[in-house]
Amino acid sequence: MNTGKPLRVAIYTRLSQAAEESVSIARQIEACEAIAKARGWTVVQTQAEEDVSGSKKSPK
Repeated sequence: MNTGKPLRVAIYTRLSQAAEESVSIARQIEACEAIAKARGWTVVQTQAEEDVSGSKKSPK
């Protein structure tokens, strides 16, 4: 469904210190912004988390 309005998107990045080959948050944001620009999307929010594991459950 295309309403003719630019899509509004959020960028979420994560850098895990446990991974040796992690890409810096700045480079992740740069890449996401380039994709958004190329597709005509409007970035409305950017969220970055450092040293957060995607495999660990948060405490209750």
